[in-house]
Amino acid sequence: HITMVYTGETKHIFKGNRERLCDAYTKGGFIYHQGGESTTRYNTDVDVVFRQEAMFMYLTGVTEPDFHLVLDVAKKELTLLMPRLPAEYAVWMGHIDTPEE
Repeated sequence: HITMVYTGETKHIFKGNRERLCDAYTKGGFIYHQGGESTTRYNTDVDVVFRQEAMFMYLTGVTEPDFHLVLDVAKKELTLLMPRLPAEYAVWMGHIDTPEE
């Protein structure tokens, strides 16, 4: 499951943020935004503590790295694009979430 700062009753906060952004774009279209990227320290296997990019957090509440979003302005619909991780990732980092999760 995708880690989010707010879940359940507070999900409407992020939906409201996206709706206000869509309302500001009167010509319709799509908005693409890249979330924060994961990085390692000095090209080693040590991850730097991750903090999500502020606008991405404001629009989605997703706290995990390497996500992207596409927002259909006319429909006010969000599509989250999650990173594709190799199967070997699970050996060291645990279960890899699927889009359904």
